[in-house]
Amino acid sequence: NLHRDLARSDWALFHRRLQHLQRRSDLVMQSVMMTDPDDASTPLHTAAWKAPPSLALQLIRLLPTSKELSGIFSTKDRDANTALHLCCANLEAIPDMEGGPLPDLNTSVLEALVKAAPRAVTMHNAEGDTPLHMLVSSPALTAQADLSPRRALDAERALTLLLDAPGGRDALLLPDATGSVPLHVA
Repeated sequence: NLHRDLARSDWALFHRRLQHLQRRSDLVMQSVMMTDPDDASTPLHTAAWKAPPSLALQLIRLLPTSKELSGIFSTKDRDANTALHLCCANLEAIPDMEGGPLPDLNTSVLEALVKAAPRAVTMHNAEGDTPLHMLVSSPALTAQADLSPRRALDAERALTLLLDAPGGRDALLLPDATGSVPLHVA
């Protein structure tokens, strides 16, 4: 159960399960479409915000990219968040499985999600937030963030990934439920 591995942050076991799914592609959609009964999230939702980037990317690469099967990337949880919403809200320096010093921001998962589901860039969650709203108010981009020159470049890259997606520039003007556009919540 991918949900259980993710809940426990058992990255070694999660990695082994992903390797198993690589060998058994017939089980991928069944495993990844399973929703958590508490919040209606899929393993993709949780991996996008919580898992080490290398594991989240491994999961994303297992998923079909054909238009008729790629709905997993725009699936919404109980709060109407897509995996892209959660990735943007929780973008931060996550150590990879080996641990070590805190890395720079890793935007690889964000990039993969935008590439897989560019229309998710303009999707609203239950609060009316788009992924851009979530990103500009995330720990990675707020005033409290460590904006070293490298982190500032990473933050700029994250913004550029969203804005350069189809419809991304339109997201700048999309209001949330309170009428605030992303610049208001930044």
